[in-house]
Amino acid sequence: MDTKAIDGYTRQYLWDRLEQADYFDWCRKEEYRQLRALYFDGVVEEFPKTFVTCRELVWSPLRGEAHWQSVLQARRRYQHIDTEETFISEVFGEEYAVEQLEGLLVNHDQQHYGMAIDDQIALIEFLGVERLPSRSVCTALGAWSAEMWLWLAAEGRGEYGIAGLSDTRGTRLRDLFYRLLSEAPVAVKGARLVPTEERIGWSDFHAQDLHESFKLLFKHLDNYRVPKKLACDLGPRLQFVESMRNDLESDRAPPILRELWDLWQSRKVEAKAKAAAKKANKAQAC
Repeated sequence: MDTKAIDGYTRQYLWDRLEQADYFDWCRKEEYRQLRALYFDGVVEEFPKTFVTCRELVWSPLRGEAHWQSVLQARRRYQHIDTEETFISEVFGEEYAVEQLEGLLVNHDQQHYGMAIDDQIALIEFLGVERLPSRSVCTALGAWSAEMWLWLAAEGRGEYGIAGLSDTRGTRLRDLFYRLLSEAPVAVKGARLVPTEERIGWSDFHAQDLHESFKLLFKHLDNYRVPKKLACDLGPRLQFVESMRNDLESDRAPPILRELWDLWQSRKVEAKAKAAAKKANKAQAC
């Protein structure tokens, strides 16, 4: 059972933090009891409701492949609503695994729910990235990029995120991000990132949203200054910035990302030149 603190934050502290933020304001007493039993003891009912199963793998302090496999096996089982007869469905089990993988990759780092980075990476590997549907890849790429620039800016992502954590899951997912982006049906056309195929989840809107997230990440990488409000270990942020910039300026990063980085740099130079020209013209007019 996992009892490790997250950056010094105990599970009790993280639970109290959720309570203070009114996370459980939708819960009835019985629902709250079940979530608390899951969070602190890893206990679930034989046929838990969706509000438990959607959190089970992340919230439970029980970790490791044996436990996760038992959860997937349990989610194959369902009970007939009228006869209470128990059935097994491989489809239900697979759908659950896909949903959990999507939830992990299209949402933010889960440390604020008590799951350490090592455990998150292990769970993603256990579920298998090959399960990630194509429709969710673009969203997952944007989520990774957003997670990284928000972490660099020391801004908590979402309503319950913790801004000042030393490290974030995304630093360990960079190679996966590179692989997914290398296989993505997108290209740079003019000054825009555009889809090259018609696929669900890869519309022009999705591509532009992903490009905007990259721009924000590039802005932080270009001239990074550690936020003064941070009191944690700054090493991981500085190491990530240096390493990521080296990737973008070498052949380690995917070609599409290097192309977008070069485009962003050229636009920055153009903007500086225009600003300088405007300032010179204003001085001459005076």
